[in-house]
Amino acid sequence: MFFSLSEALYLSFLKDLMRRYTFPKFVGVCKAMMVRYFFNVQTGYCELFLYGGCGGNRNNFLTLEDCRQTCHPKAQSLW
Repeated sequence: MFFSLSEALYLSFLKDLMRRYTFPKFVGVCKAMMVRYFFNVQTGYCELFLYGGCGGNRNNFLTLEDCRQTCHPKAQSLW
């Protein structure tokens, strides 16, 4: 099976995205209460959570907009 460069880049992007946002929300091991956002695979939406400040995973965004842009990219911008 052969892919064009744009198809290969798109598939690579999707694989990275799946690895990132399929992590569950993880508040971390510290006690800070920082407002962050994560992509909830079950609801299909970016949601707010309180991050403890250390530890965690890649499904942790500073802003709602960052989460939305990463997890809900416009299809036309991928090609």
